[in-house]
Amino acid sequence: MNLAILDWKTWLERDKPLEQKREDHLKIIDQLYADDIVQVENGHEEIHGKANLRAIESANLDKVNWVKTKIEHLVFDDTKDMLWAELRVDFETKEGARKVLLESVFQHWEDGKIKVQKFYYGKLKTIEE
Repeated sequence: MNLAILDWKTWLERDKPLEQKREDHLKIIDQLYADDIVQVENGHEEIHGKANLRAIESANLDKVNWVKTKIEHLVFDDTKDMLWAELRVDFETKEGARKVLLESVFQHWEDGKIKVQKFYYGKLKTIEE
């Protein structure tokens, strides 16, 4: 597995306070996304460009108190530069509700950068304490 993918996994999974997680998530975008990346969420409209995805990620992080990501499974095909992974994303909303999102991600890498990224997921689940 190439070092950029290990960085992606490490930065996503690092258990840190929200401001450090924000830095890690934005570092992923800044360092690992191609400038002309295309992202699709659940088959909806394509989102184009690193700057747009950076703004969306920052806005999403503004809505939570904390976030923890665990990559459950990861497969990388070196011959096709394709990655598939299953992620578990736990977070707490600003209102104090704890949620979990189970999602799969497909990525196509080119020249050490994520060129295409597609997420597939179901409904958010609320965690009862």
